[in-house]
Formats: sequence, C-alpha cells, structure tokens
Amino acid sequence: MKLGQLPDSLDKCFLGTSSAVSRVLVSVSLTVGQLRITGSCVGAAKQLWDIRTAWKFAPATVSALCSQLKLTAASLSQIQSLLLQDSDILLNRPELRDTFDTTLTSCMVLSTWLDKYMQKITKGLLGASRATWKTKFKTLWNEHEVKELSGQLQTQQGAISMLVGLLQV
Repeated sequence: MKLGQLPDSLDKCFLGTSSAVSRVLVSVSLTVGQLRITGSCVGAAKQLWDIRTAWKFAPATVSALCSQLKLTAASLSQIQSLLLQDSDILLNRPELRDTFDTTLTSCMVLSTWLDKYMQKITKGLLGASRATWKTKFKTLWNEHEVKELSGQLQTQQGAISMLVGLLQV
C-alpha cells in the first residue's frame, strides 16, 4: 500500500458510500502523511539549528542541511494548502495522485533516515560535558553521509517543486 492510498479493507468498507466520504478519507490520509514528514523535517532542523547556535564554527553542512529541511517543510505545507483548496484534484487526476504518492513516500523514507541519524547524533551528545560535546559531535558527524543526504534532499526538493507546479495547473 502506498502512503496516500486507503487500505483495501477500508476501501471495501466504504463501497456504496458517497464520494464525499471517500474524498474526506483520502484527504485525511494524505494530510497525516504530510504532517508526519513536515514534523520530522522541522524537528531535525531545530536540532541542527541548536547545534549551529551553540557552536560558532560548526561545519557548513550543518547550516546547509538545516536550510534544506526548512525549505522542504515549507514546500510540504504549500502542497497541503493547495490540496485543502481543491480536495478533488487528486481524485480527478490519477496520474497526479501516483506522482504525489511517489514523492510523499520518498519524503517519508528520507525523513525517517534523517530522524534516525539525528537521534544517533543527539544521543551521543546527551550527558556530554560542555568541553567534550564538540569532540563527540565531530566523531559522530559523518560529513560524507551528510553530503549524500543533502544531495538527496535537493533532489527531493526538485520533485516537490514540480508537484507544486502540477497542483497549480
């Protein structure tokens, strides 16, 4: 089952119900998925911002990743706003729904990976004295992995921007 789809069992339960109920269920399913991803992006961005503010000479990738996450969260909010303005758009355009599902699923995978990475970083820093947390951060922070994540976020942002454009047509 894709992220924006209703499970088969729910779909069968609502056979014979009005299309308005179906639209509401699809809208709720999509909104919940978007909110979860947006929350992950905002949470990770806040953790990175806190690290950046506490550490005057933090790696540049900390700031870049923080900015990318904020942009992704803002773009997802824009998509949510567009869907709330026209809740039928995904029902009327199945090809757009498939694109939306793929994009949202990719965002979910990426935000889950980022969440786990940030948990590893912050868990390693918890309880560290002020003098040693920067050293521990440098040990846990994998610059190569972060650059790969940053590249994936840029690709994802392109897909989200394209989706916003399609929703506005």
